[in-house]
Amino acid sequence: MQPNEITLPVLELKPGMLIVKFLDVPLRFHTIDSWGMAFLRKFIFIKLKIHRGGQELMLDADELLLGDHLLDMGLLSDPVRVNHEKNIQTLSKTGFGQVIVIPGEKTVKAEAAPLAEPEPAAGKKEGTRAHEAQVGHLHALQDRLDWNAEVAQKGEKILADLYSVNRFDRGHLKGLIELGDEMAQLVEVNPHAGNARILLEEQDAVTHYHSVEVAQCVVSTSKMSLGYGGKNLATVAIGALMHDIGKSKLPAYLTQKEGQFTDQERETMHQHPLYGAKILRHYGFSNLHIDMARHHHVTRTGGYPQVPFEKVGQMARLTAIADIYQGMTATRGYKSEEIPYKAMQTLLKLAKNQTDLGLTLAFIKSMGVYPIGSTLALEDGRVCFVVGFGSNSARPQVVPVLTGERHQIFHHELIDLSSPINQGLHVNRAVPRKEYLPKNAFDLFKNLEV
Repeated sequence: MQPNEITLPVLELKPGMLIVKFLDVPLRFHTIDSWGMAFLRKFIFIKLKIHRGGQELMLDADELLLGDHLLDMGLLSDPVRVNHEKNIQTLSKTGFGQVIVIPGEKTVKAEAAPLAEPEPAAGKKEGTRAHEAQVGHLHALQDRLDWNAEVAQKGEKILADLYSVNRFDRGHLKGLIELGDEMAQLVEVNPHAGNARILLEEQDAVTHYHSVEVAQCVVSTSKMSLGYGGKNLATVAIGALMHDIGKSKLPAYLTQKEGQFTDQERETMHQHPLYGAKILRHYGFSNLHIDMARHHHVTRTGGYPQVPFEKVGQMARLTAIADIYQGMTATRGYKSEEIPYKAMQTLLKLAKNQTDLGLTLAFIKSMGVYPIGSTLALEDGRVCFVVGFGSNSARPQVVPVLTGERHQIFHHELIDLSSPINQGLHVNRAVPRKEYLPKNAFDLFKNLEV
């Protein structure tokens, strides 16, 4: 503890004190439910000690899953001020026993909220600078959308041509290298713009479109959660773009088929990772690229080709997750796209015994529980774009664009749902964008004025 910190029973707290750490884990947090998750995320807990699936993990609050067992309360990223006697009663009823606090001498208003937001830094106007920063992040993302769309179009053109001629030439190789460099550069400038663009534009399951979207997800996760940058990031981009290159050796009717495969067709489809690895090896691509092509359909319990999961590299495992996500959120002739929120829930289920759990959590942390560019309905009926994560990706920053009666809103405001001043405003559900905004979602998002 720091010299100015003391340990106190909760019932000896006084208004004005700053809570630094909760020392005990109340019974109701032993198994995390939706209430417990909301509490822990509201105050930005970090380094929580969690028991999950036979493992002990150190996680931040926004990485929690329902059913996790909390072993230690971790840390508060910023002290939380006790504003009222009712705060103390609430903590006691919840089951907290002892806390570490910094004694305070501030007088607080009686009508203060149940627990105040973290103490602002000295000289900082509470809320104003944070809101300005959020608006600035949105504008920076909007400024990169057109660039990202241009990069995606380049990628689709290169891959469409590559698949049609079914061979590499110098132009393809040069184009791929340049495209990988530009994708990496764009993600380093703004890692969220490409992910948002995917959700705002029409998606397609055709292989070359699919490969560009998968590459975007892989590169952004590699940057935000795995620390990749520069040439390493560009190398990852090329591998993700080429992960399905083996499909160029399959009959066109098979790659474009809608509906179920016959047993023979399925067996043929399952050869494409091996074809892809052979193509890339022949043209001198790196072992990383070959691994991403060969093993992106290998799972912990099988998949294809039959390879022990521990022999599959990190980038191939991440490509597998992005591949599943894009397949769910893209439109196919025989199904409509899944909304991103539900796709994330499916990824979590698959991570229990099929895919890499750690990389799945990294993917979701990078993309967001409600990804930027996705669409939510609030309890008051308004339909919103998700425009940022804030301190809690389960309560993101949103901009309402439709009223509850589905009339367009022209005066836009950015609302941070994780802010205590908006604690009474809740997400009703994630909604399909096409149901509410079937046309021009990209242009509407790009021109939001807040």
